[in-house]
Amino acid sequence: MVLPLKKFQLSEEVTSQAIPMLSDRQFVVDKTKLSLEEDKLQRELFWYREELFKIVQGRWREVGLLLDDLLFVGADNPG
Repeated sequence: MVLPLKKFQLSEEVTSQAIPMLSDRQFVVDKTKLSLEEDKLQRELFWYREELFKIVQGRWREVGLLLDDLLFVGADNPG
């Protein structure tokens, strides 16, 4: 599968933001120490992935899938 996407670039301001934590704890200690380059790469990958999630959408059908008492049928089985 190929997804054509327009090229985009995030600003340094966006990619340098800290990755949000899902924890309510006040202080989180990293278990592994990353180099500055590795940390920067991790942040860039996170923020580009988040931006892609805003752009890419998908839909699919599965033939004969029964879900919550509704029958979803595919193109091969229009019934």
